[in-house]
Amino acid sequence: ICFLGLQGVFMHRLSHRGAKRSGDALRCRCKSPLVYHNYRARIAPEYRDAVNCTVETAPITFMGPDDDWRSAEVKYAGRIPLCFVLGGLLDTGGVESWFWSLYETVFNQPPFYVYGVRLIGPRQGHPILRLAKDGVRHNPTEYEMVKRCSVIMQSGSRPLRKFATEHARLPPRILVIHGGAGDAWTEGYTQYVTHYDWIVSVSPNGLETVRKKAPGAWSAVIPAGVPRCKREPTAGGAGGALRREWGVPDGTKVLLYLGRIAPEKGLQYFVDVVRALPGHWRGVMVGPMVKDIIQDDWRGIRQLVIVPEAVHSADALRAADVLLNPSPAEGGPLVLLEAWAAKKPMFMRSTGWAAQYPDVVFPIKADDTPDATAQAVQEVARGLEQGDEKLEGVLTQGLRIFEEKFSLEVVAEKWAATLLDLLDKQQRLVERVEVPPEFSVPKHAYDETVGIQKCLYTDNGAFDPPIFTLPLSRHLHWPADRGACATLTVDYGVDFSALPRPGLMFVRWTQTESFAGRPLSPRHLLAPSANETVRAYHQRAFFTLQLPPQREVEALHLYVYLAPATHMCVESVTLGRVHEANCIEDGPAEDGGPDL
Repeated sequence: ICFLGLQGVFMHRLSHRGAKRSGDALRCRCKSPLVYHNYRARIAPEYRDAVNCTVETAPITFMGPDDDWRSAEVKYAGRIPLCFVLGGLLDTGGVESWFWSLYETVFNQPPFYVYGVRLIGPRQGHPILRLAKDGVRHNPTEYEMVKRCSVIMQSGSRPLRKFATEHARLPPRILVIHGGAGDAWTEGYTQYVTHYDWIVSVSPNGLETVRKKAPGAWSAVIPAGVPRCKREPTAGGAGGALRREWGVPDGTKVLLYLGRIAPEKGLQYFVDVVRALPGHWRGVMVGPMVKDIIQDDWRGIRQLVIVPEAVHSADALRAADVLLNPSPAEGGPLVLLEAWAAKKPMFMRSTGWAAQYPDVVFPIKADDTPDATAQAVQEVARGLEQGDEKLEGVLTQGLRIFEEKFSLEVVAEKWAATLLDLLDKQQRLVERVEVPPEFSVPKHAYDETVGIQKCLYTDNGAFDPPIFTLPLSRHLHWPADRGACATLTVDYGVDFSALPRPGLMFVRWTQTESFAGRPLSPRHLLAPSANETVRAYHQRAFFTLQLPPQREVEALHLYVYLAPATHMCVESVTLGRVHEANCIEDGPAEDGGPDL
């Protein structure tokens, strides 16, 4: 039906046979592939920050048939479908702030639309209803996301599980890291970095751990943008109403901690600083409490106020004189960006964006005592009250950096460019050649075909690592008189090895004159499967090959070394077309955006 272009006739016949007609034509999947770089012309020249921070207060009582997710594909025909797998989705938090602001400015705006959101952990009813009202599919299956979505973005969740082998070719996947280099979540991400095509962190140090694990991974830093409504106080936050709600007397200075009240935030230091402040100060700790971490001795501190709930950040910042974040490791934090936008002084350690822009942060050094920090807090508050030009200059510089680097308009443009560049690159890789996995089998090893997979085995008697080789030369064609660039992707699973490193693979070429083997790519260490079965998780090795002129190449091979008692199943080996004389260096640009 699709091939003959008869989908309109087909739907017409269905309607005459009593079938309920949706009014939309049959969606055909044999159409020509999208050319993603052509979508650039469809992006508005400016991203307008029109996010409504109070949208969750509007009740959703009815969803008509046009809002149903089943009609979204037709309603958004011609757009690029995106899917998300998130650890949770509540009304508050850094991940939620990131998602909702970009959802309204990029992800659910032309040329994109959000097809589905899969939630692994905690969620609230209202965010789900809000997505459903826009026709977003709630908790699509993994198979459904693979078939329907052009890009899958994940945060706070494990990679997608391995599907049946006939669906092994996955759409591009992006891992979004909301955490610092020392954060437990970031450490947990590192064991899965080889599962993703692109890694985005909201701060530079979030990529430190990832790059140690996978130094060649495609990665970029795109900060979490702060929408304008987050910087504007609400009607209820004006005139000191929030201070009165907190029980802060008039004329009292406020030292504010704004963020999650959690053990890893180092809040004992904040409490000790509050203890060291004079009587005309109050220390206010505001944010959702993950678990009750309030110490018994905190309860007797008259100057300490604890508000264990989320508050509109602009209202809280307006009620504060100075901010302090004692956390030893941060991915941002988002409150630092909000403080810059509000021109409020922020004391914090050299972590996250504070390490990147130390001149616009009031530092807490490693050996600073709470008494020393309390003294510095008083001096800054006193200087600002007296109109100190140097301090005013620091706050003005922070506002300038925010507007140039962290406003939602800037961040939205970077995200749109990243998605389109990734899709464009992926499309180039799709124009590729499938290489039959006909490996040569060495001694102390054997192979067998399982479905469309080629499985390689080594026995316990293999004292030296057996070398499996796969010829690539006959599948590649490039100019004889000049070099070229190609890509190689190997999808595999590995298991049954008692060693932490089951093996490695790399590509090597043999020169025609000297027959000397030379490596064409870095070694790829095979990732262990964490006690799961071989089909539990999808592993991917990606190589960029800088080829010499073809007349110099006698042979080109993929080499696989397997440790004793190792079982490896290769699902596919694909060569991307030769597209450049020199390979493009991938990585973050100087401004933190993708440089593809």
